[in-house]
Parts: sequence; C-alpha cells; structure tokens
Amino acid sequence: MSYTGSTPHHIKVLDITEGTVQAGDPANKAIVGHISQRSIQLMLFTTKVNAQWAADKFIKGAAYPLASLDFVANRNVFRYQTGDNFKYTSKRLGISDMIFRVQKIVEDDLQKETIRIAAIEDIEYISTAGTYSVIPTGNVPISTKGLLNILKYTAFVEALYTESGNDILIIPLVARETGQEQGFLVYVSFDEESYMKVANTDTFAVRGVVTSYYPSDTLAMDDDVGFQVRITEGASQLLTTTRIDLFGTKNLSILGSNSEAEVITWQTITPISGDIYEITGVYRNRYGSNRKTHYPGTEFWYVDQNYITIDNSEFTYGSNLFFKVIPYAGAKILSLSEAYVNEITLLGVSRRPYDPTNFGCNGLYVDVVYTQHCVLTWSPRVRGEGFGIGNPDYAVENPSHEGLFEVEVWVDDVLVRTQSAIDTDTWTYTSTMNGEDNVALADVIVFKLRNYLTYEGIEYSSSQVLLTVNKE
Repeated sequence: MSYTGSTPHHIKVLDITEGTVQAGDPANKAIVGHISQRSIQLMLFTTKVNAQWAADKFIKGAAYPLASLDFVANRNVFRYQTGDNFKYTSKRLGISDMIFRVQKIVEDDLQKETIRIAAIEDIEYISTAGTYSVIPTGNVPISTKGLLNILKYTAFVEALYTESGNDILIIPLVARETGQEQGFLVYVSFDEESYMKVANTDTFAVRGVVTSYYPSDTLAMDDDVGFQVRITEGASQLLTTTRIDLFGTKNLSILGSNSEAEVITWQTITPISGDIYEITGVYRNRYGSNRKTHYPGTEFWYVDQNYITIDNSEFTYGSNLFFKVIPYAGAKILSLSEAYVNEITLLGVSRRPYDPTNFGCNGLYVDVVYTQHCVLTWSPRVRGEGFGIGNPDYAVENPSHEGLFEVEVWVDDVLVRTQSAIDTDTWTYTSTMNGEDNVALADVIVFKLRNYLTYEGIEYSSSQVLLTVNKE
C-alpha cells in the first residue's frame, strides 16, 4: 500500500505483504510413507507466525488421509445421530479414543435390532466427542445390575373421548422398578416381530394393587365406601386434595389395566398400616368409563395430571398391538429384546357413546312396578358434556343425544323383544306387546338399554343399562 502527500495523524500506514511459507505434515509420513507438501499463498497475514499456523491447518485438511469406519452396532447402545462425533476404541484394531463423525446410519436387521454405522475420522472436535467402545452387536444390555432392571409393571389403555376426540390414542402406564430410571422408550409392533419407537418420555405412573373388595353399586360420588390399596413405591406423590379438585383431573387414577378400566378421581388418602393406604371420597366412572366391581389384586394407577398419549395412523379399531418398554438412565439403557410384551386389542373406546343414566319406568327408579304399560325413560349423555365430566350435579339442559337407542325386553332369562333405532329418550312397552310376547302380563321384566352410533362404517355401543320391573 502506498500513500503520497502529507499523512494525517489519524491514518496509520501498514505495510501488508504476501507471506509465502512451507507447511509439512510429518505425522502423515508414518501412514503413507512420505510427507505431503504444498506451497500456499496467504494474503493479509501480517506475521509469518500467523501464516504458518494457517498453512499448517490447510495442509492437514488437504493432505491428511482421514480414516473411514463402517461397523454394526446395537440400536439401543449406539445413541449418536448423523453429524455427531464420538471417540472410537477397539482393542482388536488397536485403536484408542480415535475421533469419528457419523456420516450415515442404516438399518441392518430389524429383528436383531442392529444398525450399520458409516463414519469418517474427525480431528477438529476432539473435546466435544462422546465415547463408543466396540461391544457385541446382539441384544446385550450395557446397564449395570442394580441400576436398571426390566420394567415389570406396565399397562396400555385407550384414551377417552375428552382426551382424544374420535381418534384412537394410547396412554402408557409405566411404574419405576429400581427408582433409578430417568425415562423410558416405548416401542410398538403390529406383527410381534419388528418394533418401532413411538415415544421417549420421563412420565412415570405410581402403581398399586387394590387389597379390598370395591363394588360397582356405590354412588358415583362415593363418600361412604372407598377402597384400600398397597403402594410399595412412590406413595409420597399421592396427596389429599380439596373437594372441588375432584371435578377436574387432580388425583386422576385408573382402576384396571386394559381399555375397560375405570377412571376415577379421589379426595383423601389415609395411611393404614405399612404400605397399605385407604382411598376415600371417590368420584367414579369419570369421562364415560364404566363403573365396575374391583376385586383384590386389581391394578391401581396414579397418573394425576401427568400422562402422555401415543398416536399412530395404524391404531385402528380391532387391531392388535404389541408394546415394549425399556428404561434408561444417562447413557445406560436396556435391550429391547429383553423387555416384556404388552398386547392390546383396540376397541375404539373414545368413539363409544356414554352409558345412559336415570333409567326408569313409569317415573320410578327403585322398587319399580307396573300394572299395564311400562313407560321407559332415561337421560341421554353426550360425550364431553354432563355427568362424569365436571361437577356431577351438572347436567345438560334438554340434552341431545348421539346415535340411537336400543331396548331389549327379557322375561325369565329369555329375550322376547328388541326395539332398535329409537331416536328419543323414551319408549313404551305396552300391555299389548306384553301380551303378545308372554301370553299374559309378565310378573318380572328386565329391560336392557344401550346407546349406539356408527362411525366410519363401524358400530360403537355403550354398555347395557339394566332395569328390573315387577308386576304390581
């Protein structure tokens, strides 16, 4: 750079020269038998030291014979993704902490859960590399005993309408085994052979076992009976709450371990003895689930407001699914092949209409009698509205209904009449019908009522509600 004339005090004249330096790669000689050398023209380097540094990096990048690596690994052990770098160690090859970057990952054998890794040596990012040592490529877990165990207590239930709408979603219920688990992976198979991962979560549930008989004929707001449950791990998470919380999802729990399980919320937990607790103030058959009799040994799952749902386009009515769950803690993870299989047949629970309520005859609901006609009435329930969703004292005024109703008439355990396609909330079993079906008016009649609808060509039905009527 040149300048003529007077030089202002704020202008500094720099003599920038082009540096020509030689850079060699002595380390390369040990591998290929010679030293790779090139001449490099470097502009705007003001010192020879800086030019030498740049030349050294350039020559290494241009001449260094980066090693490539191809190997088979267990998908549950090799957790690096394309673009990640890692230190590679192999005693057989005499390699220790060599830096590679993942270029490609391809499936090797779905049934054996192996993948093939293509990688290339990376000398620039040593400080950020993870570590991977060659281990057997079969289904061998690397976790240390006592840190992780196979998860024994798992269940899968279908999500109800208020969570999934008309879609079929699955809720995994998974309890910790050792207490060291940080999370778990969920895999699904449609043929019980090849599995694909569908979830990675740290949302565990608390599991217990019902130890007392819990009948189905309690009130929906059960303040009198309740049940006892044994909880060996995580009981401290269960806390007594307020009455108003019962109407939301606080203390949300599930009794049972399949798609017919009963969903409840509850108010009070009381220690009884050891790991036995009493649950009282139970709001039953929440969100359209069925109120059932639960015997000792029934699984109790506490999910509160923390749970995940799993969605997949192949979750269709009637299909069989096979789930596996494997836990992890840090870099430790169990093998998929050792996990237990959970099978579930999809029933389309979220698409079912709710059970009708207030099923009565001639205005009576208990100790029901008749003389001539049986005028049946009931309260329709619409999914997402009314009883079982929020406050149980709230019902939709002049409720609409979904689909149609069907009434079966039974006398002496024989089905004598079926009336389908009822498009209202009442139907009359006349004395004429009664005489046609039974010659004389029956002494005892059992009516069975259900709500049904058709969705995408498949019929979904509520449970049947029963009413016994005696001749006066």
